[in-house]
Parts: sequence; structure tokens; C-alpha cells
Amino acid sequence: MVLNSSESIKVAVVFRELAPYILACFRETARMSGHTLRIFCLPVNAEAPFDFGDQPGLEIVNRSGWSSGQLFNAIAEGKPDLVFVADWTNPAVLLAAFRLRRQCTVITGFDNHWKGGWKQQVFSLGASIVFPRIFRGVFIPGEPQREMAHRMGFRDARIRTGAYSADTALFDAYYERSFQQRMERFPHRFLCVARYIPAKGLDILWEAFIRAREATGSDWELWCAGAGEGWEQRREHPAIRHLGFLQPAQLEDIITATGVFVLPSLFEPWGVVVHEYARAGFPLVLSREVGAASQFLEDGRNGYSVPAGDVDALEAALIKVMNSDEKRLKDMAEISRAKGLELSPEHWAAQILSFCAKKTAE
Repeated sequence: MVLNSSESIKVAVVFRELAPYILACFRETARMSGHTLRIFCLPVNAEAPFDFGDQPGLEIVNRSGWSSGQLFNAIAEGKPDLVFVADWTNPAVLLAAFRLRRQCTVITGFDNHWKGGWKQQVFSLGASIVFPRIFRGVFIPGEPQREMAHRMGFRDARIRTGAYSADTALFDAYYERSFQQRMERFPHRFLCVARYIPAKGLDILWEAFIRAREATGSDWELWCAGAGEGWEQRREHPAIRHLGFLQPAQLEDIITATGVFVLPSLFEPWGVVVHEYARAGFPLVLSREVGAASQFLEDGRNGYSVPAGDVDALEAALIKVMNSDEKRLKDMAEISRAKGLELSPEHWAAQILSFCAKKTAE
């Protein structure tokens, strides 16, 4: 779908750090809108040094150190119809959004869950007064974020879901090239793709995996891909392989060689990586802090959900996988694949453009 000339929409985005998955969404938005999409962002995070290469349809601008006036002027000169502000915690960005609201449709987004703590209560009270006056709507990942959106003053008519999507073309290609080989003999390898930081719970995963392997006497391995501050403290074990940081294009051989995706995060408001591996046809073992589980995991059908930080529960889930026969694992993989088809960059683009394609209810 490409909007006709009477519906064409110029879009600008204020973002923090880019990642390959969101660029796929931006490219699709540019294609559907019929205009170059301008992105005002910060430099790439050193712990995830992605190489983006050429990005047709996108203009990427480094806004590091800019004042609100500089950001406002740079965005306004492009005369956008829609501005998506995904970094509203920055006062300069919020002030620029406040000024832009009179010139175009300005929307925001977040991935926080409502937990009910006093900090959230105080914030949401203030946000419910200010945010609906600045932002015409809010773009959130899924249902775990809806209550927070309500608390911030947005009614359902001003909420869209689907704010995170995998680069589905890439992971569909991996699925098509690897799935048959994986199904001929299901690989007895868990895969975890996550930064080596405390919030990801990797130390809990390593302990649970070693226990599960000893309890079952199985030949399963654990492969971990990522980098970060905890790299030097990684757990060494003959059945654990640390792959380091990998660019998305380097993942095909890893996907072909592994079977079940694990993410034991202690804090993970969504987790696009879950969509990536569901789309690639992987059974899932996820902690209950992983927001994307709400969309891609059916506990007991295509994987298992465990309390975050509970090494015993994670060990038990890994043992269930290790004790599963080939047919069970293959069935789980096919269910994950079906659930992974529910979101895409096309859906992302259609959702964000809908804020302008028809007026969002007040």
C-alpha cells in the first residue's frame, strides 16, 4: 500500500538510539507515505554497535547536544504532517514538541508497564494534565502498556498498538532458509540474544542451564550472543558458548544451529528480539517481565513463562524443553511462527500513519 497524493503524509521522528528493527519500520513508513522520513536521533550505543549502511527513504540526523530551539527549527523546516516523539523524557525534546503541536499532529510513545508505585502515580498525575494537550495520541507496543496510557490521560481512541516490530523480511528469510534443516533434526541448543547487563538475568540463565543439564544428563547446549559491561563476568562452561555481539546479517548460521530461544530478563518492557525469534520459528522460554510474551507466548503451547529471577523455575522450564520429544518441539516452533506473523513493519507504518489519515478522536 502507498498512500495516494491527496493522502501523502510527511513524517518526522525524534528517537534516541536506532536499531535495525526500527529502521525497517521507518523504511516502510517512508514507502507508504510517499516521502522521505526524517529521523532526529542520538549516536549508536557502544554496547550495540550496529552497522546500518545505506537507508533508502530515510534522512538520519544526529541531534546530540541540540537545544529545544535547534530541534524545533530543524523539524519545522521540513513542514511535517506528523511528528512521532519517542524521547519525551528529554526536556528539550518535550519543549520542542509543545511548540510543534500547533503546526502538525504530534504523537508520542513509551513501553513502560503500569506497576502502581508512588513514582508512577506522581508522574501519571502530571502527565495526564500535560501530555494530552501536547500529543494527539500515543503509540505503544501492546496491551501491557495500555493501562499506563490510560493513566497518562489517553482514551482508547487515541491509542495505537504495535509500536515495536522485528525486521520481518530479514527473519522471514532466515526462517525460509533454515527451518527445514532445523526440523529434520531439531537442534539441542538454546539461544539467548541479549546485552550482557544485569537487567537481562544472564547469570540466572547460566546457573539454571548448568543445573538442568546435570539433572537430565542431556546433550543440550546454550549459545549466548551479545556484549556489554558484564562480558568479563560471563560464566564459562563446556556447554555454554559466548558468541559476542553479532550484526543481524551474521545470525543465519546461528539460527540454523539453534532450536529454542530464551530471554530471562529481570526488566524487559517489551523485547523485539522475542518477535524476531518467534518469526524465525523458535519455541520460547521467557521471564514474566518480558512484555512481548503477552503477544508471542502461550505458556505450555509454544514455550514456557517463568517468574523473573527464579532460578529454580527457569531450571524446571529448561528441563521440560530438554525432555520434550522432536514432535513436541516442532509443534511449538510452528505455533511460534504463526504468532510471529501477527506483527510487521507494514502494520507499524499503517498504525502510525492512521494518526493523520483520519482525525484521532478528542
